[in-house]
Amino acid sequence: MVAFLLVHYRFDIKKTIYSMVIMMLSLIWALGVTGYAGIELNVVTMVAAAMIMALGSSYGINSVYHFYDDFLVQYPRKEAIAKFQEFLIVGLSGSALAEIAGFMALLFGIMPSMRSLGIILAIGIFFALFVSVVILPAFFVLLEKDAPSSDGAKR
Repeated sequence: MVAFLLVHYRFDIKKTIYSMVIMMLSLIWALGVTGYAGIELNVVTMVAAAMIMALGSSYGINSVYHFYDDFLVQYPRKEAIAKFQEFLIVGLSGSALAEIAGFMALLFGIMPSMRSLGIILAIGIFFALFVSVVILPAFFVLLEKDAPSSDGAKR
């Protein structure tokens, strides 16, 4: 996955790390909450880690792409981050809530391991949404600089 992200971002390490932050934090937090909640990990629920990584990386790629290619080139950094966060709240919230509802439907199954899988995945998607909307823009506030304008001068 790291190799794919490096090629996708033309070997820009910073963008690759930003994309992976969402995936890694949501996975760590989801499995941590799972442990604190006493949900048993078994063969079926171990699938949750791979699914959270897949969905978290898709949130990360989408978020980083839109920030750099749609917002940072059009607006000064602070305004770009504010507009980017509004975009994420609207766009990712609908997607994440639909995914959470779908995974929570597993609670109605008769197999206890499938119920656990639904809970773990719903928690993981919630954390992926949280990291995308709150943590990633905070990284951009702290670590990003204004993009140069087309004439080479800083905005």
